[in-house]
Amino acid sequence: MNYLTQIIQFYDWLDTHPMRSSSIALYHALLHLNNKCRWCREFEVALSVLSYKTGLSERMVRYARSILADQKLIKWRSRGGNLSAVYSIAFIPTVYKELEGEQAGEAEGKENEISATIDSDTSSNFNDNKLAILYKQEEIKPSICIDGENKILSSSVSSYLYTLLGDKDYLEIIAKNKGLSSQEDVILYLKHFAVLLTDRGDEKENLSDFKAHFANWTSCRQKKLNSQLFKNRNDENTNSVSEANQVEFIDSLSID
Repeated sequence: MNYLTQIIQFYDWLDTHPMRSSSIALYHALLHLNNKCRWCREFEVALSVLSYKTGLSERMVRYARSILADQKLIKWRSRGGNLSAVYSIAFIPTVYKELEGEQAGEAEGKENEISATIDSDTSSNFNDNKLAILYKQEEIKPSICIDGENKILSSSVSSYLYTLLGDKDYLEIIAKNKGLSSQEDVILYLKHFAVLLTDRGDEKENLSDFKAHFANWTSCRQKKLNSQLFKNRNDENTNSVSEANQVEFIDSLSID
């Protein structure tokens, strides 16, 4: 699977299929975990791991999972007992084709029992033929453009970054709490922070850890900027006072 292409297509999908931030976070976590296992057709993940990776409660993970399954972005099946559930991630263009086919069938008044079964059963497996394209695509490292230059990101950092870039409520809260002028400033800070973490090789364990570190980093950065602005203003005031004293001294001189 092409990691970056899948992420871009996911956000294109959100333009017409909006969903809550919890579902977005879970999708990125599943994409990240599938990447770690080299895009295997099916992979096992414990509910506790998904809760840890997303910062969501297990109840919210179940809810977000049902939303992703309803939109055909993932398939999952329970194995019962204490065994981890099994997941598959759909190639998004394939999902579009499936939905278009269903809509065309409804328009013609035709019923497709197989499609109806897939719609109602979110725990069934993907058809192997439909997923074939998933495993033939070339894997590339995720990157982001800053000031016209592409910066390589680690897979986990990229996952957290794009999750937060799609969360408008989070961007608004950070802008307000950290004294930033707009959400665009928060987005720029997030991008620089993601590049910094990647350069340091600092892999955050989960989304909550990433958000906490970003909040602290933003506060420190804002303090430095405010300190520099204060210093510059003091320097300007000092220069103004010095010039005023010089003028006063010249005016006090008398010509004999």
